[in-house]
Amino acid sequence: MQTPFLQIDDAGTSILHQPPAGTERPDIQPGSPLRVAVYHDLTIELRGPNSVTKTQLTPDAVCGLIGLLNFVLRDHLHDKKVH
Repeated sequence: MQTPFLQIDDAGTSILHQPPAGTERPDIQPGSPLRVAVYHDLTIELRGPNSVTKTQLTPDAVCGLIGLLNFVLRDHLHDKKVH
């Protein structure tokens, strides 16, 4: 299964199977660390070696992100045959 893309905007959270139109992938080299932080005010920050991006999340967007991460983790553990 291909890992889906998560689009968070004013309309809410959407799970996409290809990158959103008009977006560019951040300059993150494979194997480079990507730090993700969600702050108390529901701001999410993605920090790579050469880029930083932040956006304000709604409670619905946070729930969507939690759900997506849950499915990604479940699929990862299933592929590794960890039970």
